[in-house]
Amino acid sequence: MSKLKHSEQAPHDVGQNKTPCANGTRVKILDDIMEWAQDSSPNAPLGYWMCGMAGTGKSTIAKSLCLMLEKEQLLAGSFFCPHQIQ
Repeated sequence: MSKLKHSEQAPHDVGQNKTPCANGTRVKILDDIMEWAQDSSPNAPLGYWMCGMAGTGKSTIAKSLCLMLEKEQLLAGSFFCPHQIQ
């Protein structure tokens, strides 16, 4: 992994104006995803798919999750791809 090139523009915490969810919002979805992320059972799903129309808050939820996972030392990586990256 250390030999892989990384994008300077794609991490959740570099050069982006993306803000996390407002306090007290999207609590259920954040709790559900954190439960999934912390599930180490052999039958746990290997991925979590979040989909929705543009502007519905997927990136905001993802930003919140990155911060939560970082706090718990569970964030393995992040890649945000805003429209500005070329």
